[in-house]
Amino acid sequence: MLRTALALLSSLQIGIRFKRAIERSLRQALVIAVAAVVLIAGASFGLLAAYHALVSLFGFTPLQVSGIVAAVLTLLGLLILATLPLFARKPKWQEPSVMASAGEGMARSVKASARRCSRSVQGRCWPSLSLQESWQAAELACGWGRRQ
Repeated sequence: MLRTALALLSSLQIGIRFKRAIERSLRQALVIAVAAVVLIAGASFGLLAAYHALVSLFGFTPLQVSGIVAAVLTLLGLLILATLPLFARKPKWQEPSVMASAGEGMARSVKASARRCSRSVQGRCWPSLSLQESWQAAELACGWGRRQ
């Protein structure tokens, strides 16, 4: 009964955490959307001002100015793309669970059995344990065996 109560409490806590994570993500998405709109407006105004300055002050033709602006934007985009790996999330390392540890132990015993099996005598394989015996040993070690 205590286990079911703890499981229910755990699932409620997971639900609350999930709800908070969704709300936090929505707020972040809204802030990013507003920032993107402001950034696009500022960039378009700057491009327009640069275009007029190059045409009127420096005497470039509109075609030349378009090429200059396109080249600058391309280089800026490539620089931004080059910095993306710096901001990538690094995976968190987690301790393996008890079940994963048991599985690793069983994998090690199977590898050891395979190594023993690969040492052949006159081309024949003489394993020390059969697959069924290995499985039964793993069941006993992990507590998966039948309860009597």
